[in-house]
Amino acid sequence: MLKLVAFRVLQFPLILAVIYLLTLLLAWVAPGNPFSNEGRKADPIVLDSLKRKFHAESAWSFLTYYPWNAVTHGDFGPSMGHPEWPVTEIIRSALPISVTLRSRLSVSRCLCGYIPSACSAIFAVSSVRPRP
Repeated sequence: MLKLVAFRVLQFPLILAVIYLLTLLLAWVAPGNPFSNEGRKADPIVLDSLKRKFHAESAWSFLTYYPWNAVTHGDFGPSMGHPEWPVTEIIRSALPISVTLRSRLSVSRCLCGYIPSACSAIFAVSSVRPRP
């Protein structure tokens, strides 16, 4: 069993890397421009600036440089949905809320789900009597 768990743990980074590369490859191959908004034409100077900032001149430079730089320096760039907030600030402000909600959900699941079902299973087994 321990061998299987170790094998799965060693597989995890490889599977994550394959999913990451496939996702970015599909995003790069898909038609359209990820740096322009729908419905309006972006200034070519702004597009070139964004491509240089995110190292998106080619797919290979984007795949190799940007994600590792973002993770090591904690700079995930500007948000596409909220241009006034960087992604790092959005994560920093929303993470405590998410952790709090998740912990409360786990506690309520234990109190309202696991404990009553275990008690009902115990009492159901103890109430069953063999037939004479």
